[in-house]
Amino acid sequence: MQRVHVDDLSGSSSESWDIQPALPAIAPETRAIPLAGGTVKIWREGEPLDANRLPPVLLEQARAEMGGFAFSAQYLLKPVPEEGEIIKWEWLPR
Repeated sequence: MQRVHVDDLSGSSSESWDIQPALPAIAPETRAIPLAGGTVKIWREGEPLDANRLPPVLLEQARAEMGGFAFSAQYLLKPVPEEGEIIKWEWLPR
């Protein structure tokens, strides 16, 4: 399921799952992805999921056009603001 908000249904329903299936457009860390027939795809950190469909230049263009928050939700399946999840520094008195 695609994540589009921190409190969306797919996020709350997947909390009870043993595994949380997610294939973001860019690998957040190196992963071994089991495929049919017993083969395994090594997906390296920062590598696009499918460079033929979504080459890195297209992903960077989408990030620039959409902004970090929307890109994180739509392409990385992590609907969190770039500056953090809870507290912004400008809220704190200095």
